[in-house]
Amino acid sequence: MRKLLLLFFIFILPIAVFADDLSLCYNVKALFVTVGKTCIHYKKDKDTLYFNSIIRSSRLVSFMKRIEDKGKGIADLKSFKPKYFLFDQEESKYKATNEYIYHDDKIVSKTTHYDKSWKPTEEEIKEFNSTDYFEPFMLSMVFYKNIHHKKEEPLKLFYKNKTYNIPYKILGDEIEEINGKKVPVKKISVKPFIKGKGLLVPYGEWFIYLDKSNLYPVKIEAKFVFVSAVAYIETIEGKNTLIKEIIEQYSN
Repeated sequence: MRKLLLLFFIFILPIAVFADDLSLCYNVKALFVTVGKTCIHYKKDKDTLYFNSIIRSSRLVSFMKRIEDKGKGIADLKSFKPKYFLFDQEESKYKATNEYIYHDDKIVSKTTHYDKSWKPTEEEIKEFNSTDYFEPFMLSMVFYKNIHHKKEEPLKLFYKNKTYNIPYKILGDEIEEINGKKVPVKKISVKPFIKGKGLLVPYGEWFIYLDKSNLYPVKIEAKFVFVSAVAYIETIEGKNTLIKEIIEQYSN
Protein backbone atom coordinates (compact mmCIF):
# COMPACT_ATOMS: atom_id res chain seq x y z
CA MET A 1 0.00 0.00 0.00
CA ARG A 2 1.39 3.41 -0.93
CA LYS A 3 2.32 5.76 1.86
CA LEU A 4 2.83 9.41 2.08
CA LEU A 5 7.01 13.46 1.88
CA LEU A 6 10.85 16.40 1.83
CA LEU A 7 14.63 18.59 1.58
CA PHE A 8 15.34 21.74 1.38
CA PHE A 9 12.32 22.63 -0.35
CA ILE A 10 9.18 19.82 0.32
CA PHE A 11 4.68 19.67 -0.05
CA ILE A 12 0.85 19.15 -0.10
CA LEU A 13 -2.33 18.06 -1.78
CA PRO A 14 -5.26 20.43 -1.15
CA ILE A 15 -6.21 20.46 2.55
CA ALA A 16 -8.57 22.64 4.55
CA VAL A 17 -6.60 25.48 6.11
CA PHE A 18 -7.46 26.60 9.64
CA ALA A 19 -6.27 29.29 12.07
CA ASP A 20 -2.91 27.68 12.82
CA ASP A 21 -2.36 26.22 9.34
CA LEU A 22 -0.14 27.44 6.53
CA SER A 23 0.07 26.08 2.99
CA LEU A 24 2.79 27.20 0.58
CA CYS A 25 2.80 26.10 -3.06
CA TYR A 26 5.55 26.71 -5.59
CA ASN A 27 5.76 26.63 -9.36
CA VAL A 28 8.99 24.91 -10.44
CA LYS A 29 10.68 25.90 -13.70
CA ALA A 30 13.73 24.70 -15.63
CA LEU A 31 14.89 26.65 -18.67
CA PHE A 32 11.76 28.85 -18.32
CA VAL A 33 9.47 25.80 -18.71
CA THR A 34 7.21 24.64 -15.87
CA VAL A 35 8.42 21.20 -14.84
CA GLY A 36 6.45 20.65 -11.67
CA LYS A 37 4.76 21.89 -8.54
CA THR A 38 5.70 21.52 -4.92
CA CYS A 39 3.66 22.35 -1.81
CA ILE A 40 4.11 22.12 1.95
CA HIS A 41 1.44 22.34 4.61
CA TYR A 42 2.08 23.17 8.28
CA LYS A 43 -0.48 22.62 11.02
CA LYS A 44 0.14 23.62 14.63
CA ASP A 45 -1.96 21.93 17.31
CA LYS A 46 -0.96 23.11 20.80
CA ASP A 47 2.75 22.16 21.09
CA THR A 48 2.80 19.78 18.12
CA LEU A 49 3.62 20.69 14.52
CA TYR A 50 2.43 18.53 11.62
CA PHE A 51 3.89 18.61 8.10
CA ASN A 52 2.56 17.30 4.79
CA SER A 53 4.22 17.76 1.43
CA ILE A 54 4.25 16.79 -2.22
CA ILE A 55 6.55 17.29 -5.20
CA ARG A 56 4.89 16.42 -8.48
CA SER A 57 6.19 16.68 -12.04
CA SER A 58 4.20 18.40 -14.78
CA ARG A 59 2.41 16.38 -17.46
CA LEU A 60 5.18 17.08 -19.94
CA VAL A 61 7.89 15.82 -17.60
CA SER A 62 5.77 12.91 -16.34
CA PHE A 63 5.47 11.66 -19.90
CA MET A 64 9.25 11.09 -19.83
CA LYS A 65 10.19 10.81 -16.13
CA ARG A 66 7.34 10.80 -13.61
CA ILE A 67 8.10 12.35 -10.21
CA GLU A 68 5.74 12.20 -7.26
CA ASP A 69 7.40 12.48 -3.86
CA LYS A 70 5.13 12.71 -0.81
CA GLY A 71 5.79 13.02 2.87
CA LYS A 72 4.59 13.81 6.33
CA GLY A 73 6.17 14.59 9.66
CA ILE A 74 5.40 15.30 13.31
CA ALA A 75 7.51 17.42 15.66
CA ASP A 76 7.40 18.43 19.32
CA LEU A 77 7.74 22.21 19.53
CA LYS A 78 8.65 22.35 23.23
CA SER A 79 11.84 20.41 22.60
CA PHE A 80 12.02 21.67 18.99
CA LYS A 81 12.76 18.09 17.93
CA PRO A 82 11.21 15.71 15.37
CA LYS A 83 9.09 12.75 16.42
CA TYR A 84 8.20 11.12 13.10
CA PHE A 85 9.05 11.38 9.40
CA LEU A 86 7.79 9.50 6.35
CA PHE A 87 9.04 10.02 2.79
CA ASP A 88 7.44 8.27 -0.16
CA GLN A 89 9.71 8.62 -3.22
CA GLU A 90 8.65 7.89 -6.80
CA GLU A 91 11.15 9.19 -9.34
CA SER A 92 10.92 7.43 -12.68
CA LYS A 93 11.75 3.77 -12.03
CA TYR A 94 13.05 4.41 -8.51
CA LYS A 95 10.46 3.80 -5.77
CA ALA A 96 11.23 3.73 -2.06
CA THR A 97 9.87 4.71 1.35
CA ASN A 98 11.92 6.02 4.26
CA GLU A 99 10.32 6.12 7.71
CA TYR A 100 11.98 7.47 10.88
CA ILE A 101 10.71 7.27 14.45
CA TYR A 102 12.56 9.43 16.97
CA HIS A 103 12.98 8.16 20.53
CA ASP A 104 14.79 9.87 23.39
CA ASP A 105 18.00 7.90 22.77
CA LYS A 106 17.76 6.63 19.19
CA ILE A 107 16.29 6.93 15.71
CA VAL A 108 14.60 3.85 14.26
CA SER A 109 14.83 3.92 10.47
CA LYS A 110 12.84 1.68 8.13
CA THR A 111 13.67 1.68 4.41
CA THR A 112 11.53 -0.17 1.88
CA HIS A 113 12.24 -0.53 -1.84
CA TYR A 114 9.54 -1.36 -4.38
CA ASP A 115 9.22 -2.63 -7.93
CA LYS A 116 7.40 -0.65 -10.64
CA SER A 117 3.98 -1.80 -9.37
CA TRP A 118 4.77 -0.80 -5.77
CA LYS A 119 5.30 -4.33 -4.50
CA PRO A 120 8.01 -4.44 -1.77
CA THR A 121 11.28 -5.99 -2.92
CA GLU A 122 13.57 -5.16 -0.01
CA GLU A 123 13.14 -3.89 3.56
CA GLU A 124 15.75 -2.79 6.07
CA ILE A 125 15.38 -1.59 9.69
CA LYS A 126 18.25 0.17 11.47
CA GLU A 127 18.82 2.05 14.72
CA PHE A 128 20.99 5.15 15.14
CA ASN A 129 22.17 7.11 18.16
CA SER A 130 22.42 10.42 16.28
CA THR A 131 19.30 11.95 17.86
CA ASP A 132 20.68 15.48 17.49
CA TYR A 133 20.40 15.12 13.69
CA PHE A 134 17.10 16.23 12.18
CA GLU A 135 14.90 14.87 9.39
CA PRO A 136 14.30 17.33 6.50
CA PHE A 137 11.03 18.89 7.71
CA MET A 138 12.10 19.94 11.19
CA LEU A 139 15.57 20.76 9.90
CA SER A 140 13.98 23.46 7.76
CA MET A 141 12.46 24.97 10.93
CA VAL A 142 15.90 24.93 12.57
CA PHE A 143 17.21 26.69 9.48
CA TYR A 144 14.55 29.41 9.69
CA LYS A 145 15.23 29.77 13.42
CA ASN A 146 18.96 30.20 12.82
CA ILE A 147 18.38 32.78 10.11
CA HIS A 148 16.02 34.68 12.43
CA HIS A 149 18.77 34.73 15.08
CA LYS A 150 21.48 35.46 12.49
CA LYS A 151 23.34 32.20 13.15
CA GLU A 152 25.35 30.28 10.56
CA GLU A 153 25.76 26.92 12.28
CA PRO A 154 25.89 23.87 9.96
CA LEU A 155 22.55 22.11 9.61
CA LYS A 156 22.60 18.58 11.07
CA LEU A 157 20.61 16.40 8.70
CA PHE A 158 19.64 12.73 9.06
CA TYR A 159 18.48 11.36 5.71
CA LYS A 160 18.47 7.87 4.20
CA ASN A 161 20.53 6.41 7.05
CA LYS A 162 23.30 8.99 6.77
CA THR A 163 24.20 12.12 8.71
CA TYR A 164 25.29 15.39 7.10
CA ASN A 165 26.55 18.77 8.29
CA ILE A 166 25.24 21.20 5.68
CA PRO A 167 26.93 24.62 5.53
CA TYR A 168 25.10 27.81 4.65
CA LYS A 169 25.86 31.52 4.60
CA ILE A 170 23.60 34.56 4.97
CA LEU A 171 24.42 36.77 1.98
CA GLY A 172 22.29 39.76 2.96
CA ASP A 173 19.02 41.54 2.26
CA GLU A 174 17.64 42.02 -1.24
CA ILE A 175 14.43 42.89 -3.08
CA GLU A 176 12.99 40.15 -5.29
CA GLU A 177 10.12 40.55 -7.72
CA ILE A 178 7.70 37.71 -7.08
CA ASN A 179 4.41 37.47 -9.00
CA GLY A 180 4.71 41.12 -9.97
CA LYS A 181 5.34 42.32 -6.42
CA LYS A 182 8.59 43.51 -4.86
CA VAL A 183 9.34 41.43 -1.76
CA PRO A 184 12.09 42.17 0.81
CA VAL A 185 14.06 38.94 1.27
CA LYS A 186 17.08 37.45 2.97
CA LYS A 187 19.32 35.63 0.48
CA ILE A 188 21.09 32.53 1.76
CA SER A 189 23.64 30.27 0.09
CA VAL A 190 23.32 26.56 0.96
CA LYS A 191 25.49 23.64 -0.15
CA PRO A 192 23.31 20.54 0.40
CA PHE A 193 25.67 17.77 -0.66
CA ILE A 194 23.55 14.67 -0.04
CA LYS A 195 24.06 11.14 -1.33
CA GLY A 196 21.07 9.26 -2.64
CA LYS A 197 19.23 7.61 -5.49
CA GLY A 198 16.58 9.03 -7.79
CA LEU A 199 16.34 12.08 -10.03
CA LEU A 200 16.27 14.74 -7.29
CA VAL A 201 19.68 14.29 -5.67
CA PRO A 202 20.89 17.76 -4.54
CA TYR A 203 24.08 19.09 -6.08
CA GLY A 204 26.26 22.19 -5.91
CA GLU A 205 25.23 25.52 -4.41
CA TRP A 206 21.61 26.49 -3.81
CA PHE A 207 20.23 29.98 -3.17
CA ILE A 208 17.21 30.43 -0.93
CA TYR A 209 15.29 33.69 -0.70
CA LEU A 210 13.31 33.98 2.55
CA ASP A 211 10.50 36.45 3.02
CA LYS A 212 12.14 38.88 5.44
CA SER A 213 9.01 39.37 7.54
CA ASN A 214 7.63 35.82 7.70
CA LEU A 215 10.68 33.57 7.11
CA TYR A 216 9.28 31.23 4.46
CA PRO A 217 10.96 30.79 1.05
CA VAL A 218 9.57 32.82 -1.83
CA LYS A 219 12.17 31.62 -4.33
CA ILE A 220 14.65 28.74 -4.43
CA GLU A 221 17.40 28.28 -7.01
CA ALA A 222 18.22 24.58 -6.84
CA LYS A 223 20.67 22.25 -8.53
CA PHE A 224 20.31 18.51 -8.87
CA VAL A 225 22.57 15.93 -10.48
CA PHE A 226 20.55 15.96 -13.72
CA VAL A 227 18.98 19.43 -13.84
CA SER A 228 18.84 22.92 -12.34
CA ALA A 229 15.48 24.48 -11.41
CA VAL A 230 13.92 27.53 -9.81
CA ALA A 231 10.88 27.35 -7.51
CA TYR A 232 8.72 30.47 -7.21
CA ILE A 233 6.02 30.93 -4.58
CA GLU A 234 2.64 30.59 -6.29
CA THR A 235 0.01 30.51 -3.53
CA ILE A 236 -0.03 31.23 0.21
CA GLU A 237 -3.03 30.04 2.21
CA GLY A 238 -3.69 30.30 5.90
CA LYS A 239 -1.68 32.14 8.54
CA ASN A 240 1.36 33.55 6.72
CA THR A 241 2.98 34.54 10.05
CA LEU A 242 2.85 30.97 11.42
CA ILE A 243 6.51 30.03 10.95
CA LYS A 244 7.81 33.23 12.50
CA GLU A 245 5.37 32.95 15.41
CA ILE A 246 6.50 29.38 16.11
CA ILE A 247 10.15 30.37 16.06
CA GLU A 248 9.60 33.36 18.35
CA GLN A 249 7.55 31.29 20.79
CA TYR A 250 9.63 28.13 20.97
CA SER A 251 13.25 29.10 20.27
CA ASN A 252 15.77 31.12 22.21
